[in-house]
Amino acid sequence: MDTRKNGPLFGAGLVLGAAVLWGTVGPAQVRATTAGTLSLAEPLAAALIGVFLLHEHLSPVAWTGGALILTGMITMCLPPRFFSGSARMPGFSRDRRITSAETLEFLASGE
Repeated sequence: MDTRKNGPLFGAGLVLGAAVLWGTVGPAQVRATTAGTLSLAEPLAAALIGVFLLHEHLSPVAWTGGALILTGMITMCLPPRFFSGSARMPGFSRDRRITSAETLEFLASGE
C-alpha cells in the first residue's frame, strides 16, 4: 500500500468521518433552528472538500449553487433588525405563532 497515493484519500476519510460524527452528535446540543441552518452547509462542505483536498473541479453552476447556499445561510443567521418591519403582521407580538389561516387572511386583506 503506497501511502503517498492513499494519503489524500485517508485524510478525506478522516475529515468526512469527523463531519458525520459532528453532524449526528452536534444537533442534539443546539436548537433545532440552528441545526437546520447548519445542515444546509453539508453539500457545500462536501464540494469544498472535494475541491481543496481532492483537487476536483466544479462547474460554474456548482459554484453559483454554493454561493446561493452560503448567502441563504448568512441571511438566515442575521438578526431581525436587518430586515424591514413591513414583513411583520401588525397587531401580533414577535413571540406569537401565526397560523397559515391568519397569514392568508392578512394577505387577502391587502394591508
